[in-house]
Amino acid sequence: MSYPELTMAFRAVELHALENNRYALYSNGKVLYIGHILYHIIRDLQKGVSLSGIRENVRAQYGAELEEQRIATILKQDILDKIYDQDGNGTGASQYIRGRIRLLGTEQINRWAQTGKHLFSTSLMIPLMLVGGIATFSFLFYLIFHQWFAGGTVTIKDSLYFIVGSYAFVAIVGVLHEMGHASAAARFNMPTKEIGLGFYLVFPVFFADVTKIWLLDKKKRVMVNCGGIYFQLIINLVLLAIYALVQHHSLFSIVVKAFFVTNTLMCLYATNPFLRNDGYWLYSDGFDLPNLTAQARAYPKYFYHRYLQGEDTGNNTPFKKEIPLFAYSLLYFCIMAALMFALTRLTIKNYHDISGLLYKRPEGEMFEVVRHYLKVFFAAGINLFFLYNLTTSVITRTKKYLNQNL
Repeated sequence: MSYPELTMAFRAVELHALENNRYALYSNGKVLYIGHILYHIIRDLQKGVSLSGIRENVRAQYGAELEEQRIATILKQDILDKIYDQDGNGTGASQYIRGRIRLLGTEQINRWAQTGKHLFSTSLMIPLMLVGGIATFSFLFYLIFHQWFAGGTVTIKDSLYFIVGSYAFVAIVGVLHEMGHASAAARFNMPTKEIGLGFYLVFPVFFADVTKIWLLDKKKRVMVNCGGIYFQLIINLVLLAIYALVQHHSLFSIVVKAFFVTNTLMCLYATNPFLRNDGYWLYSDGFDLPNLTAQARAYPKYFYHRYLQGEDTGNNTPFKKEIPLFAYSLLYFCIMAALMFALTRLTIKNYHDISGLLYKRPEGEMFEVVRHYLKVFFAAGINLFFLYNLTTSVITRTKKYLNQNL
């Protein structure tokens, strides 16, 4: 790659010097961490220093001998190829969310986030989260033990209005959840690229592309990660205030309670650390375990060589990270084993269901027959989706392993 092409390519790259002598760059919606030598090479390149000049600066400052061609190769392979590699291990939402649809752009988000960011002052956020959390679980326990199971008064008819209202409420909460992340990021002057809707596995999800928060320190990233749950706790406080006003009106009180439970379940789902939810990033940042899933997958091999074979792996995990990584890895493989067992049973069941349709037509009214067909083929479609992803994942990892070891 020629010098003019390199300088042109790196004009759009943002360089950042982080805390603890760490460096990173941001470009094409991705954050890459780099070493101090590479940081200074890119900085010189952006200043217009020639490759020969960069080579002399590296020799003078670090005593390293790098030929001009070697510098150009490093810049292309270690930086540009990773930035523009769509299948690489980037930090953006595009890595695991498919079929993305943009709902709000940077300018639209910023107008709301500039107001919402004031809720993230430490003196306000901590008390509100505590009050919201205590109020949420207290009212949830009240509903469980005094309403649902004891009195059994929570009954909602399957009406079109309620179904439409429920979907609308979930959509509003989903957007507000992502706006919580965007508002927290705005407090630290990190703009949100977009808020959108896409698919994670087979589930429709809202997302906020706050990739640039990887340029913040751990404490600030944790605050941004909490932003969505924080906004949902505030929503629950609003719902509780509304419930206090309408609790004697049977229909309104039932609707408010249903919305409260829905929001609480969404909040609990977001804390799941084994999916790419807020809980995953909180666990990763809280224990300083980047690439958490990859580390969890590699941990059994590391554990075997370090503790059972007594080998020096060369990158031994510090003890403060060892326990949370061990716990996460253990639970991760237990969950994967349970999912594989469930997938196997589902595959067998779907095979028998589809085989049955080929030999015997379901009996009953037309509506019931159509519903049965749709149910079977929907389950089979979900089944095939997971089998396809599992197969492609195994093939990809096998090819990677063979390329590295042959």
